[in-house]
Order: sequence, then C-alpha cells, then structure tokens
Amino acid sequence: MNKMGKMIFVFCMLISTDCYAECTSFCFVTKDAILFGHNLDWHVGDGIICVNKRNVTKKVCWFNSNLKWISRYGSITINQWGREFPSRGMNEVGLVVGEMTLKETQFPFPDSRTPISSLQWIQYQLDNCATIEEVIETNSKIRIDPKQYPSHFLVSDSNGNCVTMEWINGKLVYHTREKLPIKVLSNNSYASCIKYYNPNYSPTPYDYSSTARFYRAAEMIRNYDRISHGPEINYAFDILEKVGRIGRTKWNLVFDIKKRYFYFRTDINRTIGYVDFDSINFSCNTPVTIFEIAKQFSGNIQNHFIEYDYDINRTLITNVSKKLERYIGQIPERDIKAMVNYPETTICNPINSVRDKKQ
Repeated sequence: MNKMGKMIFVFCMLISTDCYAECTSFCFVTKDAILFGHNLDWHVGDGIICVNKRNVTKKVCWFNSNLKWISRYGSITINQWGREFPSRGMNEVGLVVGEMTLKETQFPFPDSRTPISSLQWIQYQLDNCATIEEVIETNSKIRIDPKQYPSHFLVSDSNGNCVTMEWINGKLVYHTREKLPIKVLSNNSYASCIKYYNPNYSPTPYDYSSTARFYRAAEMIRNYDRISHGPEINYAFDILEKVGRIGRTKWNLVFDIKKRYFYFRTDINRTIGYVDFDSINFSCNTPVTIFEIAKQFSGNIQNHFIEYDYDINRTLITNVSKKLERYIGQIPERDIKAMVNYPETTICNPINSVRDKKQ
C-alpha cells in the first residue's frame, strides 16, 4: 500500500464510538414491486447524486495495483466523498448496494487479491455486476483493505434476490436465498439479528438499537397489506420513518428496482424527489451530471442535474472532511486532493454498446 493508504477511508483507526454511522437497509418484495430502502443515520448530510457512465476505464485508487476495468453499466449513486466514491447506489440493470457500519468487521489481510477502498468497492460492483452471484464472485479478485471503515453490505438485484456481505475474522460471510429469510440489515451481524428476531415476541421493541431497528423493519415487511397500508413506495418510506431517528437520520432513500426509479428525501427537505432511470443517458459520450442534494427539490429532478463540476466536487469533499474533523481528525490536504482529482483519471471509451445505441 502506498502513502495514500492513509486516506480518509482508513479513518476507522481514529474514530470514537460516537462517530459510527447507524444505518438500516431492507429489500421489500411483493408481487408488484421490488423496493430497496435505506437510511443514512450520520453526523453529516452533505452529498451529491451522481450519474456514472458506462464504458469508462477506471483504476484502483491509492493502492499499488495495475487493476483496471471498463464499466459495463451506468449507475446513479449518492456520494459524500465525491464522484466515484459512493455511499449507496443502483445501476441501470437494477443492482443496488447499501452500506452500513458493522463494528466487528475485519477485512482480509494482504493476499494475492487486489486491495481496494470500501467506497470504491461499491462503485466497482455497480460498474461490473448485474446479479448477486456476480457480486459474490468478485471476492475472488478483489478485497477491501483491512484499514477501511468497518462496514457490511446488503445487495439486491433485479430479481429481488439479496445477499449480505460481511467480513468476520478476515473471511467473507454471506447470506442469501434460504439463508436470508429476512431481507433487512442494520448494525449487527446478520446472524445475531436473526437470532434476536422472534415474530411471536410482543411488544415490538421501539428503541433505537440496531436489533430493534432490524426487528421493526422485519415486522413491517412481514405485515404489509396493500389494502390497509397503501402503495408499496409509500410504505417503504413509512418503514424508513419507523427505523429512523430525529436529528440523526439525514437521508431516506428508496430504489424502485422493478420500475428503475430512485426516490429520496432529506432531513432538511421532507418533500420526496425522484429520478427516472429511463430518462438518463448513461453513454460516456455525454457529460457526467450531478445534483447537489442540499438543493431544494420536489418531484422529478431530471432537469435540475448539472454537468459535473470540479469545484463542486472539491468543495463537497473539503466541507465533509471539516465537519467530521472532530470525530476523525484532520484529513491531509494531499489526501483530499487525491479524491478530488481521481475522476480526471477515468477515460471514456469510444465504444457504441448495445445500450448506447438504444439511447
């Protein structure tokens, strides 16, 4: 690992207990809908929504590696640490990745696989994978560096199949299909949450603990009835409301996997905005576009995207690092510059893919 190994994404070595994010994700599947919901419960709500293009050559950042890839799919992501380093997102074929804190995480120690930062791991999956099986398979090629923030992930694909991805004692532990009876993840290991959950328990716990949030989300999904509760999309936001915390929950995000819509609202703006994937041009022959999540919005925000701006990216990364300084320490200027400049290293390939031709 080179000197950039001391990037912001290794800040777990510096953080206090209070710095840990407390988030909840779920996949809500009915005969008419496949919805992926996620809360960001964190100190900072700054961010951009970014349209990432297909057919773009990228490389691993910060680590001594020759690994490069060309993005197969376009995606829409929500980024706090600038373009190409997403916190969550969905690609154009319906793969969704949600990230949450898991304090017990221990990523693999160095081996023959290529090391990568946890946020770039998210973008790698969205760039390359269409199914959860493909996501699992990437573990044979890349590994998240052991000094990264302690995270685990819930991933869903267009068929409503889900997988939890956790690294315990340096080994990947995942749950899917029959081993994933409840498609919810919070801030405990999936195994411990399943052990805690008992649908016959009464009353439902209403504290803010990780296991209580897991329990409430699981119960709401299990008890959904369209006649009583209304449309699935509204109910997904109701679930997020029930597992959120005033003053802590910054974003409510819902990805409509079947219809390819992304819905969101923030603690500042409680009006729901949305993006229709069918209206987005993912060809890298067109400019990358972004939307600043702090802007006022309502309904379809397509016309409010602007062309990617270097200064906006730099300001976002600088502001987030300053706001988190009391928790994670001061981020070296060279490291901020590395994040800011990384998008300039990506290269559009003049390839007219099948998807490009359709657009």
